Amino acid sequence: MKIVFLFLSFILPTLAQNLTCMYGYDLVMNKCLRYYGSDNQQHSEIYECRLFGGTLVTINNAIENRAVVQYASDQGQERIWLGSFCFGNTSSSCYNDDYSDSRYSNFAPGNPLVNGSDGSCVSMITKGSHVGRWFSSNCNHNFYSFICQLPTTVDGSKYKSDGKWFENFNNSAYYVVKGSIDEAEIECQKNNGHVVSIHSKQENDFILNRMALVPENVRLGAKRVFNNSYAWADGTLWDFDFRDQLDDMPESLDCLEIFTVHQLWSRTDCDTKASNICKIPLPPIEDNSHCNTTLLMSPSTFTSYGYGMQGLQSPCTWKIVAPGPYQVNLQFLEMRNSSVTVLDASGKLIASVNSTVKVLAESNIVTVVHNGQGTFKASALAF
Repeated sequence: MKIVFLFLSFILPTLAQNLTCMYGYDLVMNKCLRYYGSDNQQHSEIYECRLFGGTLVTINNAIENRAVVQYASDQGQERIWLGSFCFGNTSSSCYNDDYSDSRYSNFAPGNPLVNGSDGSCVSMITKGSHVGRWFSSNCNHNFYSFICQLPTTVDGSKYKSDGKWFENFNNSAYYVVKGSIDEAEIECQKNNGHVVSIHSKQENDFILNRMALVPENVRLGAKRVFNNSYAWADGTLWDFDFRDQLDDMPESLDCLEIFTVHQLWSRTDCDTKASNICKIPLPPIEDNSHCNTTLLMSPSTFTSYGYGMQGLQSPCTWKIVAPGPYQVNLQFLEMRNSSVTVLDASGKLIASVNSTVKVLAESNIVTVVHNGQGTFKASALAF
């Protein structure tokens, strides 16, 4: 896994190429997680989480399910809330708090089970015979623990230069610019950005609560294009709308701002000197580990999850194959404080590896297992 991102020369000469999380959060796979105890009810705890643009932890695949189970278990907890809410007794009626893909589920038999207003929330067992299974739960129970989830960012998420503060959220950098919207847009474009566009409730919450140097309403990078239709300055889709439907500002005003009292967007003048936020997109993270691949054809290269990224680790399994008449030849090119086991098609141990070495299987199918500790890089050849 590697990350490549924009160099902002006027901020710092370079930025460290590591995924990280804001203070108090732990990096777990590609999520930033923070454990909360069970002293308060879910709704009071989630308020603090939302202040930073977070939600209850959501799970989109089996790999994440195992990682969250381990994280919660390490905190000594047996059951946690998940960021999912069900409107019926089928998994297709359940939706994630962050609007992410909710097709994956790991409900125990007989769940989800929604009875009126009871059972709409979802909890997960982290120990015992039902470990990793999801259950319907009453949302008002206050004895389950809570994990808050934020998107990852790059190392050194906050900078200051020429009086400007920069923060990162979900692969974008943000900073405040004073002036008209046109003046702000010119400033933003100097750094390959635009006046901010907003595409989720989480991003809206982040801007309101993390851009601490903004004491007043924040103008957005939106302009009216026709009647009640607006467009973002960066050309992205209008896929999230948080306008105040009872907005009493004059309809002749063509821009929008976040009204900090009620968090909704209101009409505002484009030409007044005001606080605007520049948003600079950072290139996405690319994962080359092939972690938990069920059929990886030789020749190929595979690595530990988070290879090259400080602090990013997770257990992984690879099923590596070669065409019928060939054997799988593994070459472990780098091994740093790590070990893997290599198994044949029947699950019999072929080798335990903790150094650079070659492993030749007797067949065309092998399984490689890594416990997530340390890093390694290996190649697979048809021999």
